Amino acid sequence: MSEQSWIAFWQTVLLLGLGSYLILAIVIVPFGARDIYRLFKNLDARDAKENES
Repeated sequence: MSEQSWIAFWQTVLLLGLGSYLILAIVIVPFGARDIYRLFKNLDARDAKENES
């Protein structure tokens, strides 16, 4: 393979890697924040229920 072919190959690999990371970050951050919000909401509800007893 020529040098230009290797440059094109590694550019493609880099762009695909950065693109997948970006998509993963866009998906994981909102869903992770939603899960943490639900966790604290459930903990507050459970704490309120235990205080009633």
